[in-house]
Amino acid sequence: MNFESLIKEQNEMSKKIILKDCFKKPVKTVAGFDCCYRGNNQICAGVVLDYKTLETIEMKTVIRKETFPYVPGFLSYREGQGIISVYRSLKNNPDVIFIDGHGISHPRGIGLASYVGLVLDKPTIGIAKSILTGVIKDDKLFLNGKQVGWVIRKGKRKVFISPGQKISLKTSRELVLHTIIHRVPEPIRLADRYAAKVKNEKLQSE
Repeated sequence: MNFESLIKEQNEMSKKIILKDCFKKPVKTVAGFDCCYRGNNQICAGVVLDYKTLETIEMKTVIRKETFPYVPGFLSYREGQGIISVYRSLKNNPDVIFIDGHGISHPRGIGLASYVGLVLDKPTIGIAKSILTGVIKDDKLFLNGKQVGWVIRKGKRKVFISPGQKISLKTSRELVLHTIIHRVPEPIRLADRYAAKVKNEKLQSE
């Protein structure tokens, strides 16, 4: 596996990131995407929600063979295509996409959420349960002296959010705060639950 060429590709892609709100307001629908695994099967789920009520509008999954190992900093090559496939199977077109992964809070500024946003040309936000890189100060995440994300606390637990593509730091935080009931935003929580449900139901015998 040629990681040098992948790093070069990531560096080039990061130059195309837009950190401005490139969508109509008010936001009407949002979607969450997450992946889980059983054996060498990858289950990617997408859930579309009404932004105001957080009611589920649509759910889809794609099951595919795992083709790339887990390597920190390269999750987009492992899960990106699966998430993109689920998105393209949706009947509804969400205004903003939430991704279980990082956005610009990434060593080269191109985490899974940024990658998906670039490919789909959609606003994306990365939601992660742990830091990949950077330092925290006053619930803000910094990398090389520049703010790249936020820390959102729910009781003693926290998540790390960062804009992926076509959305600002400020709006990323606002949308996450509106959709968070438990530890993670509802679009991500429901996508995670749906992926696990499909894994247990359809891949039980494997």
